[in-house]
Amino acid sequence: GTSVAGVIASERNGSEGVGVAYDADLISIYSPLLLDEMVNGNVIANAYTYALNADVLNDSWGFAPQSEDYAENFPWAFLDNFATPAFAAEGAALQKLADQGRGGLGTIVVQSAGNSYDFGDDTNLHNFQNSRYVVTVAATDYLGDVTSYSSPGASVLIAAPGGGGDNPLSDIWTTDRTGYNGYDADGFTSITGTSFSAPIVSGIVALMLEANP
Repeated sequence: GTSVAGVIASERNGSEGVGVAYDADLISIYSPLLLDEMVNGNVIANAYTYALNADVLNDSWGFAPQSEDYAENFPWAFLDNFATPAFAAEGAALQKLADQGRGGLGTIVVQSAGNSYDFGDDTNLHNFQNSRYVVTVAATDYLGDVTSYSSPGASVLIAAPGGGGDNPLSDIWTTDRTGYNGYDADGFTSITGTSFSAPIVSGIVALMLEANP
């Protein structure tokens, strides 16, 4: 969360990096992203309801397979299906964000495509990535080519830098929790994934709305 937030709005204070929309105000909607709570609870629906007053909502998460064992032994395809009781509330809350968020103009929801190309994943298999109410973001490398991990799909609307590839300059440098609570001990980190291409787009959307609300 700290690293995603840094990509969006790290302050322009002369220290290390700077966020895309460095004057933006951030709201933290915390979830430990525990699978059972997300499937059998209302964690996501509650988060969407809480975000009704936000201009932009960045979702750097999803239900894509993250390991070979998970991909082979867990029914992940179509798990997040808004037509099922487990996710009906989430689908309705997402539509409400588009209909009523941002004072009736619609909250813009930016969703990472996922990092599961190697496991055969596709954004069309996930309602959070293929919903008409989200902007789904793939990841590119330093040269603007799609990364090897970025999940494909017809619902991918746009791509942004996400790190990875042969060039170390591709990686995303961003803020980090300090000490052993973070990825590195220095307060900033180099990282990759569609979780970091999505907040670049969220920051750009924030700048667009600043220019033309």
